[in-house]
Amino acid sequence: QIKPPFPFSPAAEVAGVIESVGAGVTDLKVGDRVVASCGHNGARDKIALPANTIVKIPDNLDYDRAAGIIIIYGTALHALEDRASPKPGETLAVLGAAGGTGLAACELGKLMGLKVIACASSDEKLAFAKQHGAELTLNYAKEDLKEGLRKLTDGKGADIVFDPVGGSYAEAALRS
Repeated sequence: QIKPPFPFSPAAEVAGVIESVGAGVTDLKVGDRVVASCGHNGARDKIALPANTIVKIPDNLDYDRAAGIIIIYGTALHALEDRASPKPGETLAVLGAAGGTGLAACELGKLMGLKVIACASSDEKLAFAKQHGAELTLNYAKEDLKEGLRKLTDGKGADIVFDPVGGSYAEAALRS
């Protein structure tokens, strides 16, 4: 964990409108809608950042969602690509599938050609996850997670378990 010296403000991701650009900056202009990752000090009205850390965003993407993309999708992508090394056709069980990184894992898993099983604690959350790439769902408030995953995978269990939640469900998912 990074502990910057005082004074500092939290927030690593920022989104907004460019008010000014420095000399030599040619790919950004005043009025551009942008997002960036700054590490810390993002919870401010204004922030100055190097141009190479800033990315333009489309008009139909609101600032809150844009700022959340960097860490949420970056975390899910790192976990899947760099840790799980998925192969198309493998089964991905996503715990906490309706949360930020869970939804990102559902979407990214589908794009990677994985069979995505969304696992969450309510039917509403599962319906939401299904809209974001989940092929199958498992409500672990109603059904045993370990047995449910075995049933959905014909007794094989999930090839990959994505667990941003931790706690008692992690072991059950891994043992499926």
